Amino acid sequence: MTKSSRSLLGRLLFQDKGILPTGRLLVVYACFSGILFAGTLVGLSWTWIFVLNALFLILSIIDLTFSPSKKNIEVKRSIPDQMERGLDYTVELTIHNTSDRDMSYRLLDGTPQSFQATFPLEGKLSGHSTAKPSYHVVTPVRGTMS
Repeated sequence: MTKSSRSLLGRLLFQDKGILPTGRLLVVYACFSGILFAGTLVGLSWTWIFVLNALFLILSIIDLTFSPSKKNIEVKRSIPDQMERGLDYTVELTIHNTSDRDMSYRLLDGTPQSFQATFPLEGKLSGHSTAKPSYHVVTPVRGTMS
């Protein structure tokens, strides 16, 4: 690959800056598409299929605008600097929502793969509030946390 094509490829990838659909949205959209496909069997025109698909996407984007932005959410993790092998440690998170909007969260923490942790961590948080969820980790392997 040339340097310019790698740069172009980097722009096309999300690189942690995009919006990925949730599994629930994909399932709902697949069901919606199945209903539209069944509608084609009874004579639904292509114009209506395009209009209904556009309406579904517009409603999804409107729903997204009612979610708090990334700037309005602060997450801090407190974990011990050193851990003994085989002992159970509690990792505490502080999630602060500074927006007016309520939110649901589902966390998959970036702990090393050698850690044994209970994920995903889920919950709801209203606007202008703080939650302090925690989870437990066990380190079965000796080494650094990097």
